[in-house]
Amino acid sequence: MRRTLLYMDQTSMVQLLSPEVNKFDLKLEILHECWNFRGAAPGRILGQPVKVDHHPNLRGRLAVDIFNRAVQYMQSGRVEYARNNPFES
Repeated sequence: MRRTLLYMDQTSMVQLLSPEVNKFDLKLEILHECWNFRGAAPGRILGQPVKVDHHPNLRGRLAVDIFNRAVQYMQSGRVEYARNNPFES
């Protein structure tokens, strides 16, 4: 699988793993749509809270959200959380 992923220019998981395609014979479980939510028709109810929201209106907000969270940490005196970089070793 690793070699396949390395050679793919743009990875689409559905090409490798979906209910119809299981190229590597992996065990899989079909999750409720709240795990990959992209919006619903007006009046439609999922029946449980959204876990991962991919709604188009949320795109492009990550940097703003990270900045706002850092400001909140600074204002509350938790400076170590505002300056923590999880990618540094």
